[in-house]
Amino acid sequence: MKTIIALDFDTLEQSREFVSKLSAKNLENYAKEHNLKLIMPYLKVGMWQYYTAGNDFLKELKDLGFNIFLDLKLIDIPNTIYNATKTLLKNDIDILSLHSFAGEQALKAAVNAKNELGSKCELFGISVLTSFEEEEFKNDLGFNGSINDCVKQRCLISKKAGLDGIVSSAYEAKFAKYLGLKALTPGIRFLGNDANDQARVATPKFAIENNIDYIVAGRMITKSSNPIRAYFQCIKGEENE
Repeated sequence: MKTIIALDFDTLEQSREFVSKLSAKNLENYAKEHNLKLIMPYLKVGMWQYYTAGNDFLKELKDLGFNIFLDLKLIDIPNTIYNATKTLLKNDIDILSLHSFAGEQALKAAVNAKNELGSKCELFGISVLTSFEEEEFKNDLGFNGSINDCVKQRCLISKKAGLDGIVSSAYEAKFAKYLGLKALTPGIRFLGNDANDQARVATPKFAIENNIDYIVAGRMITKSSNPIRAYFQCIKGEENE
């Protein structure tokens, strides 16, 4: 299970300060000291960071040795998705998110762009945001079934389109794995941590027990007194910091 650290900061300066503490050298030293395998983290770059600093920020992180999850949740008509994906994948990113509600044809357009470039970037479809609870989901989106029903539908569409994986909470990821899709799950927390703006949260232990491929951990690492230790605890699937 790989851990993606969400750069949940208000400014780029704060993001850069955190990344400097999470340097490859510091990670390597911690791994050696505790007899652990060094695995470089993925860093989640979200909308506001990309819209603020663009490709320069992505290059900055790549040059430091980090993997990048560019979480833009792309949603638009197929031609626009094709062009956007083709442009973004030229930045040597590792994971790109698209919203599965863009529809099968738009998702296929993204896959076509990836294939034309020969890119190894993994394309993940957003299903239902982990901030939703059942009642709010039904009221806001007008979906008659459960969140789990909707995620299954999104998994099927993402699979048909040729995406690499699906983004959902850890509780709905089982169907994605059944279809042969990779599972990427936000809303990961250590026991006792605040849920903040997430609703369907799970622990690293739950994620690893359910064969999740990628977890997204934000404040539980970025606000930790020892972020590097917290990062390795996520990789090991521990419940407590």
